[in-house]
Amino acid sequence: MKVEQEFSVGPGKASVFMIIDNLTSLLNDEWGVLRKVNFPNNVPPGNQPEARIGDASLSEIRLGVRYEF
Repeated sequence: MKVEQEFSVGPGKASVFMIIDNLTSLLNDEWGVLRKVNFPNNVPPGNQPEARIGDASLSEIRLGVRYEF
């Protein structure tokens, strides 16, 4: 997701921007994580514990300012 705002400054123009990578993981670290049963053939029906496979992905937020003459 990218948010950008431009405005005039003297003879040029400037913009301020923010880029967010992996917004859903930033909101909730349980989203996007694979869950599955270990050894599904050995677990009786109705009693299936779930194993979390992997960790939540990393999020990244970048802020910046750009000035053009």
